Amino acid sequence: MLHNDKKSISTNVSFFWTIKAFAAMMLLIMMVLPAAAHPPAQVSLSYDSLNQSLDVTTTHTVSNPSSHYVFKIDVLKNGVQVLTKEYTSQPTSSKFSYNYSLNASKGDVLKATAYCIIAGNRSAEITVEDTILAVQQAVAANTTNGKASWISLCRTDQPHHQIR
Repeated sequence: MLHNDKKSISTNVSFFWTIKAFAAMMLLIMMVLPAAAHPPAQVSLSYDSLNQSLDVTTTHTVSNPSSHYVFKIDVLKNGVQVLTKEYTSQPTSSKFSYNYSLNASKGDVLKATAYCIIAGNRSAEITVEDTILAVQQAVAANTTNGKASWISLCRTDQPHHQIR
């Protein structure tokens, strides 16, 4: 065998091992990345009509909430973006809530989307119900025997019950 033939074979083998090592490294990176990067596991919403506020509760479990976190929350009302909040970390390493002032009426559809800084997002949607509390006072029939007046709280979208 000539010297050039040995050099050519050696170069081909070296190139083959370089490609193989690169492929193995890429495979390893692709296997580890999905475990490290993930969207929030859950987003839930609750709306307080009385205080005109929306609670967005997000579950995004991470090992370091200052480097892997929910960086943005978008809120839409009836399909129109009404609020965007950006963050540089998340308050805890798992479940947390943000409260936003938001005027909404019965029948409005609210949607919030939480975005992970590394990968993915998750959304939740609710329809606003009329949940303003009404105070109803029912006076006892006979207050001379020591019975006091009763006050009951009821939802305006539920039947009123009188206390006797």
